[in-house]
Amino acid sequence: MPSGSDKLYTGSKDKNVMVWDCQSGQAWNTQTSMDLSLNGPVGQVYALVVGNDLLFAGTKDGTILAWRFNAVENRFDPAATLKGHTLAVVTLVVGANRLYSGSMEIYKSQW
Repeated sequence: MPSGSDKLYTGSKDKNVMVWDCQSGQAWNTQTSMDLSLNGPVGQVYALVVGNDLLFAGTKDGTILAWRFNAVENRFDPAATLKGHTLAVVTLVVGANRLYSGSMEIYKSQW
């Protein structure tokens, strides 16, 4: 959960990313809901992190997808697609204005 936010972001094996309102307990399927929408991710999501006003998702195919929340239209807009890993991205950390990722490979990437 991002600092100062009442939203919790989750990813699951069924390929859905959900946004939970911690005040009401209501959840939105970000791929199909009219309340909030999120294009992608494709495939299983293994890691999610929020930082620098962006939501990042690490996927099974090694892609990292990023979205920025558009408060005017109440939706997530795609911000970036990062490719470089060849195996699943299993951890993401935002720190020092950078995104650090770890995958099933034997090396680490810094974005």
